[in-house]
Amino acid sequence: MKNQTELIREILIKIEYNSTITYDDILNKVKLELTRKYLSNVFSKLLREGIVSKVENGKYKKEQVQKTSLFVYGSLKIGFHNHKILEGAIFSGKATTVKKFAMFESNNGAFPRLVETKSEKAKKIYGQVFEIYNPELLRKIDNFEGLNYERKKIKIENSEGKIQYAFVYVSNNVELPKEVTFISSWKKYKKDFNKAQAIKIAN
Repeated sequence: MKNQTELIREILIKIEYNSTITYDDILNKVKLELTRKYLSNVFSKLLREGIVSKVENGKYKKEQVQKTSLFVYGSLKIGFHNHKILEGAIFSGKATTVKKFAMFESNNGAFPRLVETKSEKAKKIYGQVFEIYNPELLRKIDNFEGLNYERKKIKIENSEGKIQYAFVYVSNNVELPKEVTFISSWKKYKKDFNKAQAIKIAN
């Protein structure tokens, strides 16, 4: 069952670009008893997502948005140490890659690397899918991943068994270690590892 925030988000996404929206407009559409304080908190979140921009108190403008689906498999997942970078992204659910990849732990297990390969040992990868409407957030994630990763569009199978497209960050110019164990799901990292030593953290 969708919560009130999700319902409001869906309504706004369907509204024509550049339209002006007020709290009263939302109240008339959702037919729910919501306080203005609650609506203010919801719209603050939608501002961060890039769906609306603020005109004045209680009045917003619908922005032109394009949804980008992002499949994450490492430290950006919910519950992991870099998930905060995805603030403003919307969790869609769990998913699995259709294509098989080589995924292995790097830097003593601090994070996983995902590499395209033709190896028979390659596995389908389990991860999470997020929807991003704010292009600034997507650029922030690109910056976090850095030049050693390329954002590629792949096919994934969602938790309902449906095939869809999503972007994923794949390691560039990485040779597979001769002795490495391929994994399908990354579930751990060393807490004493300082990720800033290995990856440039996004500003």
